[in-house]
Amino acid sequence: MGPMKAKRKRWGWRRAISLGTLGAVLMIPGPSRLQADTLDADPAALEDEELDPDEPTIEESLMMVDDAEIKSVFQEGLAKLLEDSKTGDPKDLRLQLETKSRCQVELPPPSVSFPIQPEDVYRASREGVLCLGCIYKCDKCEHWHPHLAGGVLLTEDGVAVTNYHVMAREDAAAYGALSDDGQVFPITKVLAASKEDDLAIVQLDVEAAVKPKKLIGARGPVNPDTAGGAVELDDELTPAILSVDDQVGSPVWAITHPTGRFYTLTTGVISRYYRRAAKNGGVGPLRVAITADYARGSSGCGIFNSFGKLTALASSTKSVHYSQEDGEGRNLQMVFKECIPARRIMALIEKPTGDE
Repeated sequence: MGPMKAKRKRWGWRRAISLGTLGAVLMIPGPSRLQADTLDADPAALEDEELDPDEPTIEESLMMVDDAEIKSVFQEGLAKLLEDSKTGDPKDLRLQLETKSRCQVELPPPSVSFPIQPEDVYRASREGVLCLGCIYKCDKCEHWHPHLAGGVLLTEDGVAVTNYHVMAREDAAAYGALSDDGQVFPITKVLAASKEDDLAIVQLDVEAAVKPKKLIGARGPVNPDTAGGAVELDDELTPAILSVDDQVGSPVWAITHPTGRFYTLTTGVISRYYRRAAKNGGVGPLRVAITADYARGSSGCGIFNSFGKLTALASSTKSVHYSQEDGEGRNLQMVFKECIPARRIMALIEKPTGDE
């Protein structure tokens, strides 16, 4: 019987950032495993190699994504939670969308006060981005199907934010969220919502989480000795920090799920703040446009600034065509990426009773 392998530890990048210096904390996992898998390496020798349990695999080093696996894990996990009666009733959730306007949530305090290197924003921010949606049955078979968009964690105890329209599907049998390390959580409540702002703040039941398997590329360990004394997280959730004062021209990083291509990173800038046309006059809802790309499937995903803080949520796209023919646009010229500013998330949140 061979020696027991130590349990792999999960370390939170954002938590590490908040507790160490920039140079010591943002350490990309070492290249030793990558160097071992060269064309000249003996495959048999690699198979027999006893890997250091504290050393990241290639998949972890590259934060690799398996899109089919994510869909499968979400569908199987949420179906199991539904079978065990641990999910919220979709009818109740839709009613709460219409009746819950504000909620009391204690947001995490700001922790990052310096810009992060561009290549590290993804690693620092991805932990807070969820695959969020529902399962449903079509009229052609008896199997469950996943319908996935995005969401972002706001607190360690499972409060998250997504788009209003993501939570408004009539065919949903259960709503849930998948964290980037493979935990599936049922959504049990809508805490606050605004159709005008296309926002819904929801509660994940963290105690009911299921973890069918560890996702490929899920983060491996970060050595606490070189990470400024990072706190060990294991399966704890790592929320995003909100930013409400990013200016036009500021760089942004979008971590989105365009048409099932989960955890795709694109970059750009804030191109303008504006108000949409109001119905029946009055003041229209606030929006922010960015030049970072995203597409269908990205609703509710996070847009982050150079500090790794959440500055907006992806919401929709608006295509500009040069002309119209037979009711269809011709000669596509631009696609505007319309997002919900983080300050509108803040507008749905009240400080818990007793706070100063």
